[in-house]
Amino acid sequence: MKNLALLAVFCGSLSVVTFAQEETKQDLQRDFYVKTASTVNVLIDCPLGELRVNTKQQGPMAVLDLKNSLTNFDYKISYREEGGVGDLNVGGSGEISHSHDIESFSDFKKLLGLGNSISDDNRWVVTLKESGDLLYNLDLNMGLGDADVDLGALKMSQLGFNCGLSDATLSITQPNPVHMELMKVDNGMGSFEGKTLGNANFKELKVSVGMGSATLDLRGEYTRDAHVKADVGMGSFKMIVPKNLDIAVTVNSSPFSSINLMGLVQESKTRYRSPNFGSNDYQLTFDISVGMGSVDLEIVEPGE
Repeated sequence: MKNLALLAVFCGSLSVVTFAQEETKQDLQRDFYVKTASTVNVLIDCPLGELRVNTKQQGPMAVLDLKNSLTNFDYKISYREEGGVGDLNVGGSGEISHSHDIESFSDFKKLLGLGNSISDDNRWVVTLKESGDLLYNLDLNMGLGDADVDLGALKMSQLGFNCGLSDATLSITQPNPVHMELMKVDNGMGSFEGKTLGNANFKELKVSVGMGSATLDLRGEYTRDAHVKADVGMGSFKMIVPKNLDIAVTVNSSPFSSINLMGLVQESKTRYRSPNFGSNDYQLTFDISVGMGSVDLEIVEPGE
């Protein structure tokens, strides 16, 4: 393997690992254990390929299984603990070499997501431990490729997901055992699908859609009122909401936008409510601004 440099620094609870290479494929497997931290901040920055994030109930706090075939690429992996807080950073940097990484129009199509996946050679899998003793703050960033994130019953107080130009899926299959103050989803030109996001137990969800598309399935287990703020440019935004919530929507739109809020009663030019508003335990409210894009809402049974 050409020009492979490995730097490992261990100082108390600090460990930093950096890999660098020119042309050869590099794989990285690492386990991280918590020492005294009760809160862990996790930053994942995947520039290209396929990102998989999942959870488990046993083992290390985090397990990394990373594959990369880009040239001139440096892994930037670190974990630190201080004052009861851990910081796990998983990322990398480097330039795409046109002579090695894009050798044909077929490869170029793969980079744009128009052809076969490049995930076989650029695949990051991160597994986080579900534990009642650990509280997570997650910041996930995807560049170009595919992202599939399933957070199970992870205990989270904050969650951010920047989809970039990727096809991204976020699933929260089990209720978050604590209140999440803020959840953010940013989707520029990619495609985002959120599944059972009501299980996040969020107080506020902020969504930004540029020229891409975002579908939010907001079913799940609610323990309090929740609010969604969405900014939609030229893309499409669809909400799937459960029937057992009081729903109120305020929309600020332009003459070039498309608004379809089936099942709601229009109270004014910009305000809509569910017909049975006030009869359920919790409210789900929306503030939506849309330019030239589209907004759709579908009301479904909670268990559908």
